[in-house]
Amino acid sequence: MSGSIAQLEICQNNTSSQEFLLTHHLITIGRSPDNSLVLSNDLTVSRHHAQISQEDNSYVLTDLSSSDGTYLNGIKLSPYAPQALAESDLISIGSFELRFHRQVSTQPPKLSRGWNRSTTAIASPNTPQVEANQQLQQLDLKGYQTLSIGQDSLNDMVIDYPTVSRFHAQIKRQDGSFALFDLNSTNGTFVNGKGVVGKRILRVGDTITIGPYRFLLQINETLIGNNQAGNLRLDAMHLQKMVCQGINLLNDIS
Repeated sequence: MSGSIAQLEICQNNTSSQEFLLTHHLITIGRSPDNSLVLSNDLTVSRHHAQISQEDNSYVLTDLSSSDGTYLNGIKLSPYAPQALAESDLISIGSFELRFHRQVSTQPPKLSRGWNRSTTAIASPNTPQVEANQQLQQLDLKGYQTLSIGQDSLNDMVIDYPTVSRFHAQIKRQDGSFALFDLNSTNGTFVNGKGVVGKRILRVGDTITIGPYRFLLQINETLIGNNQAGNLRLDAMHLQKMVCQGINLLNDIS
């Protein structure tokens, strides 16, 4: 069955937008991890900044006496003064813009062909194990201060793949943000295609690559990931091939 529900379309600093469904009667917004919607990588966002509540058939936005204020269509709201939301209203909180949509059609999620249903809840306190031929769906970081990743069964997320080290990487919650640490892994940890040396502060929209797996950090503190093992690419840089009599068949080919 399909239905309709209100939604926020969220973007930061003109980056690509992400969607957040208002599935509860009260949605709290702020930097603290106990909020419904966590805006974690902007220190101008208060720990408990604002809330959206559903009252009958309406949605109401309230500023919770935030430090830098909550803006509705460019107008700063007074603290604790509820303001009704209308279709396409623009909420501004720090560097985030949240576009309100009164109703969007929703469809029940479809499982990918070959998907193992038991891998859906990899955010549970029990250690998730990811096989090389499975795709990841979603990992909720809200329950973790530290998330360890690697082949060893002692990790919070176990990835069973030859190029993943026993203790490969860690994601730690630090000062309202997430920091990624490479644990001297054999084949490296990458963010947006660049190798991590020591520590890397993560931002919404960053892509983490560990072995054949790619994880996208979402605005609601979840990682969306999938297995790229079937889409491997080999990059060869500055190839040279010399044969007899000094003939160079390949000269600095990339």
